[in-house]
Amino acid sequence: DTVSYYAGIRSGRGSIHVIATEGNNTITTGKNVSGIVSYSNKKGNATVEAAENNTIAAGLDGAYTKAGNITVTAGNANTITANQDGLSATGDKNTIKLHAGKSNTIKADQNAMYATYDGVITVKSDEERSMMEGNVTAETGGQISADYNTSDSYLLGKVMTDNGETTDSSTTLNFKNGGQWLVTGD
Repeated sequence: DTVSYYAGIRSGRGSIHVIATEGNNTITTGKNVSGIVSYSNKKGNATVEAAENNTIAAGLDGAYTKAGNITVTAGNANTITANQDGLSATGDKNTIKLHAGKSNTIKADQNAMYATYDGVITVKSDEERSMMEGNVTAETGGQISADYNTSDSYLLGKVMTDNGETTDSSTTLNFKNGGQWLVTGD
């Protein structure tokens, strides 16, 4: 795996808050650079809030934490495209929370969501839409939770939880009102 601690927005020794009280936030990175990274300090958090939309286009991970927490909140929609993982949380209950008033969209070349070594990922879209393309992987104590609340909500990918080898990890995917899981791969 490729890991880069470079990012469009990075919390390190302290916390960073990016807030658009009106309109949108857009984060675009180059090759092998993540959109948002929280690293090196458990107390260092990254928060990105938009009154309307957050758009993240990343050459690596959309959001990655190895220390601290990441919260991405939009009044309307969050859209993440990533060349590796959409959301990646690793280690010691480090968390990523993605919340939108209307919709969350994640398109990732590998995993839409990846949680390992007790990392935690939560995706909520109130009573609206979630559209995800990429696998969902929880391993070595990772925890993932996401809601797919509308008939146009979907997950396109496979789900792997410790490859069925342990009970340490958990994946909770709630499909209602016609939301669909479209399984890919073996």
